[in-house]
Amino acid sequence: ATNKGLDKLLLEGDLSIITNIAYATSKRDNFSFATKYCALLVPDKYPIYDNLVWKFFCHLNKLGFFDKATKKKFTNVNKNGSKAYNNYVDIYNEFIDKSGMRPFFQSYRKVDEYIWGAIKIYLLLNTQSNHTTTSPAKEWLKQFSAATLASLTSTAIWHIISQIKF
Repeated sequence: ATNKGLDKLLLEGDLSIITNIAYATSKRDNFSFATKYCALLVPDKYPIYDNLVWKFFCHLNKLGFFDKATKKKFTNVNKNGSKAYNNYVDIYNEFIDKSGMRPFFQSYRKVDEYIWGAIKIYLLLNTQSNHTTTSPAKEWLKQFSAATLASLTSTAIWHIISQIKF
């Protein structure tokens, strides 16, 4: 496809463009790059395929968060290609809908930042450091109770994150 054709597909949110970009220059898989590239250009149509977010979704799946039809989509997401990415987007959308984020949805990037932020805060507070000194940010965050942190994110998401083995 020409650059004009790719631009049109990208702006329309055509998910097959991920595979086109991932294999455009070689047989080497550039799937992660393709999702980042599209998400950067059109963040409301393309979520980044991210291992940390994927691990979060897998844990939600184990807890029964997703519908039966969506549960089946988990089996091939780790395989690259447009079908796998389509399934990832379906899973992502169901998470947005079921978590109550849809009315506030601005872009997949914002949802990604929300999940990452909650996970990073949890890890920061619950990871033992080998260093004898702690960062001011870590000390500052420790002053907050779990309830305060939970109100910064979602109580349900905070609870789920606390159960994931990172």
